[in-house]
Amino acid sequence: MQKLLLPFLLVIVLVSSCTKDRNITIPSPVNTSDTLIYYWNFNGTPSFATSIALNSGAYLSYDWAGGYEDSLASTTSINARNGDAMGNAFRVRTPVTDFIVNIPTTSFKNIVVSYAVAKSSSGPALDSVYYTTDGVNYKFVSLPSPSSSGAYMVQTDPAYELISYDFSSISAVNNNPKFAIKIVFWQSAGVASNSSTAAGNDRFDNLTVDGVQL
Repeated sequence: MQKLLLPFLLVIVLVSSCTKDRNITIPSPVNTSDTLIYYWNFNGTPSFATSIALNSGAYLSYDWAGGYEDSLASTTSINARNGDAMGNAFRVRTPVTDFIVNIPTTSFKNIVVSYAVAKSSSGPALDSVYYTTDGVNYKFVSLPSPSSSGAYMVQTDPAYELISYDFSSISAVNNNPKFAIKIVFWQSAGVASNSSTAAGNDRFDNLTVDGVQL
């Protein structure tokens, strides 16, 4: 009986070994159809200069009452592209109401906007994000998972967080020269950051816009 059992066990071991060899985890393929349309790493001078811009007309703007922007040493490499080293972050200083990123999507579809964000200890604690397809009227960002929420609490530097919005489900965003997003700053729920209680700043780094070329 033992003589018969030994060959049987050897067969099981061999079959098991072969099966294990076949169950190799293969990495998911990289989506090579995506193109980096715009990229701000905020390391240059001026601090808001684009590192990459495949379309003309992209620019950053602000709504403020005495507020301003500048740069400071970054503490994150989240969302950095092209192997960029950690450099500077973009600081939107209060009292600022909002930060607008004008990003024409001409000749592109399936747009994804991403950036790293943190705040100073007394900076605006809540950001709400909106988008426009006509350059005038803005809608609150409400997108299916895995996109980030259109309203999020901002962590204190150095705890940067990646925020990312996939606009692929909104056809009006595609091939649109008037597309833009607007980040509205709140000191807390219901208290705008340009109020008398405003202080501190929000910091942004490695802002990217990806899409698929038409």
